[in-house]
Amino acid sequence: MPIGNDLVDLRAPEIAGKAEDERFTRRVLSDSEARCLLETAEPDLALWMIWAAKEAAFKAARKVVGEIPFAHRSFQVALAADVASRVGAERGGAVSGTVDVLAWKGGEGLSCRVDWQVSDSFVHCIARAGPDHHAWRTWSSVLDCAEAGPAPDAEYWEPRERISIHSPASAVVRRLAKNLAVEAGLGPVDIVREPRGRSYGPPTLFRPGASEPIPSWDLSLSHHGGLVAVALTGPPATPSNKR
Repeated sequence: MPIGNDLVDLRAPEIAGKAEDERFTRRVLSDSEARCLLETAEPDLALWMIWAAKEAAFKAARKVVGEIPFAHRSFQVALAADVASRVGAERGGAVSGTVDVLAWKGGEGLSCRVDWQVSDSFVHCIARAGPDHHAWRTWSSVLDCAEAGPAPDAEYWEPRERISIHSPASAVVRRLAKNLAVEAGLGPVDIVREPRGRSYGPPTLFRPGASEPIPSWDLSLSHHGGLVAVALTGPPATPSNKR
C-alpha cells in the first residue's frame, strides 16, 4: 500500500497570513479549493490542510505511477468548507478526505485517501493510494526536533543510509522512523533513498544489510520548520498478525 505524508509547522514565520497571498493561492489551488478558503473562518488552516494533502498525495501517487510532474493544481482536494472551522475549534481532531490526481500523460488519474491531524502547532496529513487502503495498518508520529535531542552521529547509519542525509532534521526523522518500525513489530531496518540523477527516490525499508526491500511495507518521511513526521504502513491485519 503506497503511502505519503506531509507536515506543516504552523509556528514557522512564513505560514501566517499566506491565504491572503493571491499569487500563491492562484498557483496552488483549484477554483473549488480557493472558494473553500473564502467560505471558512480559518483560511490559513484550510490552505495548509489542502497544501499538506497535495504534497502527501504526490508522494503516494509517484510510487504507483512512477515519476509524474508535481503541478499543485493537478492534485485536487475534497475538503468541505466547514472542515477547517471545525478542526480549528477542536485543534486535535482528525479529518478524512480525498485527493484526485488528475490525468497525467499516459495515465487516467488516481484517487488517494487522506487523513489529517491538526494541533495548535502543526498540520499532518497521510495519503494512501489504492482501493484497499482501509484494510492496511498505519502508524505515524510527529516529533519536535527540540525534544528529540541531537541528531545521531554518522556511525549510527549504514553507508547506504547516510548518502541521502543532508541535515540534522533528515537524520532525526530517520531515527524516528527506525523507532516506529520497531514499535510496529517490524524490527530493525535500514532506510534507503536510492540516488536518481540529482535527487533521490522515495525512502525504502530494508532489513539491515539486505539487498532487497522488505515486501508489503511502505514508509514516508517529512520535516518542516522545527518538526519531523513519519508514516509507516504494513500488511492488513490477519489472525496471525493482528494487535
